[in-house]
Amino acid sequence: MAVRPALSATQTQRLSLTPGLRQGMSLLQLSTAELWAEITRQTTENPLLDFADNSATSLPDFNTATRNISQAESLSQSLIRQVSLMDLPKPVALLAQYLAVDLTDEGYLEQSDDEISELLGMSLTQVEQAVRALQSCEPVGIAARNLAECLALQLAEKGVPAQAAHLACNYLDLLVEQQWTRASRNTGLSPEALQDIAVLLPGLNPHPGQVYSAPAAPLIPEIEVELDRAGMLNVTLIGDVLPRLHLDEVLMAQMSRDAALAQQYRGPAQTLINGLKFRNDTLRRVAVALVARQAGFFTKGPDFMAPLTRSDLAQDLGLHPSTVGRTISSKALIFQGITYPLSRFISSSVRGGEKGPVSAFTVQRSIRRLVEHEPADAPHSDSEIAALLRREGVDIARRTVAKYRGCMNIPSSFERGRLNAMRRNRPAPPGSGSPD
Repeated sequence: MAVRPALSATQTQRLSLTPGLRQGMSLLQLSTAELWAEITRQTTENPLLDFADNSATSLPDFNTATRNISQAESLSQSLIRQVSLMDLPKPVALLAQYLAVDLTDEGYLEQSDDEISELLGMSLTQVEQAVRALQSCEPVGIAARNLAECLALQLAEKGVPAQAAHLACNYLDLLVEQQWTRASRNTGLSPEALQDIAVLLPGLNPHPGQVYSAPAAPLIPEIEVELDRAGMLNVTLIGDVLPRLHLDEVLMAQMSRDAALAQQYRGPAQTLINGLKFRNDTLRRVAVALVARQAGFFTKGPDFMAPLTRSDLAQDLGLHPSTVGRTISSKALIFQGITYPLSRFISSSVRGGEKGPVSAFTVQRSIRRLVEHEPADAPHSDSEIAALLRREGVDIARRTVAKYRGCMNIPSSFERGRLNAMRRNRPAPPGSGSPD
C-alpha cells in the first residue's frame, strides 16, 4: 500500500503566554492587601485608570495597620528581579518570570519540562533555558524538582562536580547510612569522594524557598459563604474589599488626539482591568468548586472535612493545578463570622475503613482530641494513638501520627508526661492552702 502525503486539520487547546495572561496570573497570586498595593501603584502611573468608586483609593473598612502593610521582598519578586538582569531571549525571560511565581513555599518547581511546554505551547528548549535561569538564581537550590536535585545544585555551588553531585544525591539514603561500598558501586564514585560529599550535606538547605518566609500578612476574606434556611450554601465575592477599575472616558477622548500617547496608556490600562476581572472570575469559580467539595465541613462541622487536592479542583474546573494553587494562595473566606484560609480546605487523604478515605485535617483533629483526653500520668505514645485511630477505621502508621503531631506542635508522649509531672509536683503558691 503506497504512502501518500496528506494534509489534515486538528483542533487543540492551549494557553499562550500573552501579556493579558501574564497580568491575570500575576494578579491572581496576590493577597488582598498586595492586590490593593499593586492596583494603587498602577493607577498612580497610568492616568487613564480610575477607581469605579472615586472615594475608594485604599483598602476600605480596615484598620490603618492593614492598609499600610510594609512587605519585604518575596521569593518570587527576588527571582523576577534577578531574571530581569540576565541576558536572555525575551520569551525565555518571560517564561522564567512566570515560573518564578509558580514555585512551592519550599522553593520547588512541581511541573516537568514537558508539562510546562504542553501547557504554554513553548518549545522544550525554551522551557529548559527558563528553568536553568531560575536555578541559577539565589538562593541556591531554588526551582529544583525534588530534594535530590535541590541538594545537588547546592553541592555544585560548593565546588562538587555537577555530575558527581547529582549521582551522589540520587542515593542519599546510602550516604546517610554510611554504606560507602554500596553507594560507590551504584554511583561509580570512590568511597572517599562520597564521604567528602556526605560531610557537606548537613550544611545544605532542603527548603531554600523558606529563606524568604516572612511574617504572614493579615488574611482579608474575599469570599463569603452563607448557609441559607433551605440548607443551601451560597458563595459570593465580597465586593467591598475588591478594587473596581474603569477607564477615564473624558481623559481618553482628549488623549485620542495623540495616537502615540493613547497607545502608551490605553493598552496597559485595559490589560489591567481584564486581568482584575480574570482574577475575580477565577477566584469565584475555584471558591464555588471548593465549597461544593467541602460541603460537609460547612453543613456538619470540621470533622467532615473531605480529602481534597489542587489536582481534584483543577480537574473539576478544567484548569491547571498551578492555576488553582495561585488562586488559593493567601486568600480566605468567611463563614459564620470565622475567617478560614482557602488552603485550609486542601487536605491529603488517609486510608479509612468502610467510609473511605479520611482527610488529614480530620485525622489531626482526632489526634488532638486523643491527646487532650489522655490520662495525665500515662500519655499515649504515637503507636498507641495509631492503634486507637485504627479502631476507628483510620489506617495510619505510627510515623504518620508523629508527623501530624509535630505539625500541630504537640510534644512527644515523654515530654507530655514530664510536663504533667512538673505540674503535679509544683509547690502551691503562698496563701492557697487551708487556713488551718
